[in-house]
Amino acid sequence: MTNKDNRDLSFLPIINHSPNFLSKKDIEKYNTDGFISPINAFSNKEAEDIRKKVDGLFDKLKSYEDGRDSYSLDSYQHKSKTIWEIVNTPKILNYVQDLIGPNIICWASHFFNKMPNDNRPVPYHQDAVYWLLSPARTVTVWLAIDDTNLENAPMEFLPGSHKLGPLAWKDSDKSNPVLPKEIINLEKFGESYKNVLKAGDFSLHADMLAHGSLPNTSDKRRCGLTIRYCDPDSTKPLNLEYAQKAILCRGKKPLGHWDACNIEKPKEDDLSIVIGNPGFNNSKIH
Repeated sequence: MTNKDNRDLSFLPIINHSPNFLSKKDIEKYNTDGFISPINAFSNKEAEDIRKKVDGLFDKLKSYEDGRDSYSLDSYQHKSKTIWEIVNTPKILNYVQDLIGPNIICWASHFFNKMPNDNRPVPYHQDAVYWLLSPARTVTVWLAIDDTNLENAPMEFLPGSHKLGPLAWKDSDKSNPVLPKEIINLEKFGESYKNVLKAGDFSLHADMLAHGSLPNTSDKRRCGLTIRYCDPDSTKPLNLEYAQKAILCRGKKPLGHWDACNIEKPKEDDLSIVIGNPGFNNSKIH
C-alpha cells in the first residue's frame, strides 16, 4: 500500500522461527494485532533509576527557560548521554532484535510526558504516515517511565489497524492537541486496547498501528519514552535529517542512505539546542 507520494506504508509480517526473548505467540500477536504488551524487563530499582535520570533531563531542560515544555525532549538520542544509554539498554534491544534482526539503529526518540491535569490529547494517528521513510518498517518501543493506568491517560491501540493501510483523517478539532491530525470514524475499528504499564515495563508496536491517548485529568504525571528502531537495510530515509540524528545500537555501521548515522556515545546531556523529529514536525504529509 502506498500513499500519494509513493511511500510504501504496507505492513510486512515478521518471520522469526527461533526468537530468543519473545515467544512465537508474541510474534504471532505482533503480526495479528500490531503490538506486544506488556514486556516486564526492568526491576523496580532499575525502573526507579531510569525515572531519576529522566527527571534530571527535564530539570535541565527547564533551566534553559526558552519555552520548551514537557513534550520537547524529541530526538535527542544523538546529543544526550542519558537517552543514548536508555536506547541502547540490552534489556530493550534483545526484544527488538527478535523483530528486526541483528542490525539495529534508533532514528528517533520522544518523551510523551503528560503532566498532572494536562489537557492535551494525542489524537489517534498512524506514525508512519507522518514519517519520511519508505518502506514502513519501524518498530516502536513505548517505555513507561511512570506507572501508566486508566486514570492518567494510557496509550490506546486499535488492534489490527496496522494492516489496513493509511486510514482516513482530518484536521483535529480537539482542544490543543499534541498532533495536528486525527483519524476519523474510530468506532468502526472496534474496541481499543488500553496500554496499562507499570514503570519499567514497555510495549512494542508497528509503525502503522493506529493509537492515541486522552488528556491526563489525574493528579499524577504519566511519562513514557517512545524509541523508534529499524534495520537500516529495510527502509530508507527520504530526508537526510533522519540519518543525521540516528544512532547505531547493534550490528554493522550502515552505509548508503544511513551513512551519517552516529556511532559515538555523547559525553554529556546536551539539550542546549531545539531539536525535533523531522516527521512529526512536517505535519503536511499526513
